Formats: sequence, C-alpha cells, structure tokens
Amino acid sequence: MLLKVFTIEYIHLYTTMYIHICTEEVQENKMETKQITQEQTTYLSCAETAKLVRKSLKENFSSQKFSVRSSTYAGGASIDVSWTNGIPSGEVNKICRQFNGSGFDGMVDYRFSKQHWIMPDGSIMTAHSEGSQCTGGYNPEYDCEKPHPDAKKVRFGADSVHAQREITDDALRSAAKQIAELNNIEFGEMNDYPKEGFFAARGDCWWGIAKELLWTQELNGSFKVVRSGEDCSGNWTDFYKVLSENENEEEKIEAKIKQDRIDAYKEKQEAKFERYTELSEKASSQSTAAYEASNKLTSMMPFGQPILVGHHSEARHRREIARSHSQMDKCVELSNKSEYYANKADATKNNNAISSDNPEAIDLLKDKLIKLEGQRTAIKDFNKKARAEKTEQNPGYMLSNLGQNIASVKKRIVQLESLDKIEETEETINGVVLKTNKDDNRVQLFFDGKPDEDIRTNLKRNGFRWSPYNGCWQRQLTPYAIRIARDLIQGGEF
Repeated sequence: MLLKVFTIEYIHLYTTMYIHICTEEVQENKMETKQITQEQTTYLSCAETAKLVRKSLKENFSSQKFSVRSSTYAGGASIDVSWTNGIPSGEVNKICRQFNGSGFDGMVDYRFSKQHWIMPDGSIMTAHSEGSQCTGGYNPEYDCEKPHPDAKKVRFGADSVHAQREITDDALRSAAKQIAELNNIEFGEMNDYPKEGFFAARGDCWWGIAKELLWTQELNGSFKVVRSGEDCSGNWTDFYKVLSENENEEEKIEAKIKQDRIDAYKEKQEAKFERYTELSEKASSQSTAAYEASNKLTSMMPFGQPILVGHHSEARHRREIARSHSQMDKCVELSNKSEYYANKADATKNNNAISSDNPEAIDLLKDKLIKLEGQRTAIKDFNKKARAEKTEQNPGYMLSNLGQNIASVKKRIVQLESLDKIEETEETINGVVLKTNKDDNRVQLFFDGKPDEDIRTNLKRNGFRWSPYNGCWQRQLTPYAIRIARDLIQGGEF
C-alpha cells in the first residue's frame, strides 16, 4: 500500500515537472519568435510612408495630381491626400487604406498596430495584426507568412491615411445647369430648389443634386452630362453619366499652348535666378580677391611708414599705395555689384508682384480683384454697422485707397486681355526682323549687324533696350510698341 502511494505521488510530481518544462519551452519559443519578428520588421517614419503613398498614387493614377501631406502629433501620425476633381474618392481610398499602420475597433474604442509585407513589385499585403480586445488581442489568424523570398516586412509610420477629393464650384455649377437643361427645368441660382419635375420631390438644392451626380464619377477637365437611360429605377443618378469632352481638339490645343507658355515662363524665371546667383557669387569672389591683393601690397610696409621723399624707394612706395587704393576701390565696387545681383536673384525668387510676363497674370489679377472688392465690401458693411451703432468707423482713406487699387487692377486686366489677343508674328522689313514674342512679352528687333547711331538713339528714345541675352533690341509688348518699331525700320518719323 505504501509503495502504491509513493508511486502515485512520484508520477504526479513527474507529470507536473514535465508540464512546467513544456510550458517554459513554449514561452521561450514565443519570445524567440517575437524577437525574430521584431528584428525582421523595418519601421518607417510618417514622412517615409508619405513618399510610398505618393509613389503608389502616381503609378496607379498617372494623369492625376495629388497633394500628400504628413503630420505628426502627440500620440500618433496621419497622412492627408487631397486632389481636385479627377478620380473618385473610392478608387483612391483603395490605395490609401493599404498604408494604414494601425486599425481601430470603434466598439471598444481600441487602436491596434498592424504590419505589412511589401512585395518586390510594390504591392502590399497584411503581415500581422494585433486584432482588438473583441478578439482577445493577438490572434494567429491575423498572421501571414512571408509570401515571397524578397518580401520586406514594414510598420508604416502613419496610423491612418485619409483621402479627400474636392469638386470645384465651376464643375458643380456646370453639371447643375446641364441637368436642368436635360430635364427642361428652369435654372436660376445654385442655392435654388427645383420647383418642378423629378427633382422637386427631393427637397435638395442644385448644389446637392450636382454633388450626388459627380461624387462617384471620374472628372478630369471639362465634361458634359448625358442621359444614359429612360427607365426609372427610383434613383435619379441612373439617368445620367459624366463624360470627358475629349472631342474638342481646339480646347485641348489651346490648353496645351497655355501650359507650355506657363512652363516656359517658370523655366525662364529659374534660369534668371540661377544667372543672377552666379553673377553675385562671381562678383563676391572677385571682391575678395581684390581685398586680398590690396592687403598684400601694403603688408610689407611698416605700419605708419611715411613716404621717404627723395629716397630711392619713393616712387615704388607711391606706386604700391596707388595700386592698393585701386584694388580696394575695385573691392568695394565688386561688393556692391554682388549685392545688386543678390537682390535681383532674391526678387526673382520671392517677389509676389504679378508680372505682365506671367502667362497666368490675368487669372492672378482677377483673383486679386475679387479679394480687393471683398475687402471694400467688408469695410462698407462695418462702417454701415458703426453708423447705426454710433461707433467709430474706418477712416475714409481706406476706401479711397482700395478704390484706386481696384481701378488699377481692372485697367491692367483690360490691357492684358487686349495683349492676349495679339498673335505671335515674325516679319522682315528692310533687312530687320520684327518679332512679337508673347513668351517674353516683348517686341524684338533683330538687326543684321550694329544699327546706325541715329537709329540706336531713336530706339532708346522710344523705350527699346539692347538685350545681350536675346541678341536684339526689345521693349515691352504693346500695340503701340509694334507700331513704332515698324515705323522705325521703315524709315518713318516719330
């Protein structure tokens, strides 16, 4: 009996020790596996993740321009993707969701981390997810084994990637007008509600009607709305679809010409900035060399040493002093020249003034006009309220100055619109090439050799200046400049 009890206790003890040893081995294996997983995972920053998002969007939607902005804050990071018109949000979200570094369970308000595989072809697969408290935390079913020998495990630095498309007011307004026309409904303002027809029962204004139509449609550039069906299925959007107006070749050609002009202007400004910067650096280097040369000429002279009149060193002493003064004058002159070109480079890069050379000048001026008129309206409303409440109003010069600015901007818009109608021409009169260059916004005269002094004097008197860069005499492009240029090379008097 004693032997039987001893044997049972021994078996129980042995079994307990075996279970304990097995449990420790399992825990060690889990720790080793977790350590290996962590060592194999590359942790990307939010900015690095944004670069991958930008690259993936470009590969999938090459014709669409996106704004991808990353932001970090206490407790997390996110990426915001935005674009205008173009691809519907649903299509872009399919790409963006792959880069979410975290998941969120709204039922229990719990955020959990995720890891992903990046395949050699750039595609992404979920590698590991902690799950949520609803699933008891870690769940092996969320793990995915390495799908390819060259796959890379990463942890994206952004908790979430948000995609938001903006549909412009012009697109919505154009769609609303065409919907109203197709349904024989009178269209007034976007804030109006249709009072007849199918849309009257919806209780929605034209903004909402147009948004519902365009929200799921791809929209690039100009478009038209066409009827796509006649059978009512209860949803009015079944009757319409959006098509790009690729048939209008003239508009496409004009848009390309304008874009080419904009690109050429930007390249010219960049080249001008680089040229001014180079000239500034060159002048600065020469100024330093002149300063060192001036110091070198006087370095061998004892400090305060006077000129020894009558001594054999007098002539040499005077020459070295004169040369030193000359080099110092040259140093100051070159220093001023360097500063001059540095200021011109800075003005080229950072000047916010609207240049008439800019192909976008008319659009920029119209935007400026809207802002100025808005400021004037705000001041008038404030003054009206102040008069009613018998409080202090804005000084009168504010409205006066705004009125002058508005008049000036309107005048410039009219002038530039008239210049926009001028066609680029190139003609030869009496051996002189007369060219209207819209890209440079200049009237240009190309002479075969150096013109006579009388002609040069007349050119300068009438605003023409020699341009070494373009190799011609030129002035700002205006109808008047074209007339006097033609008169000059035809031998006329003016």
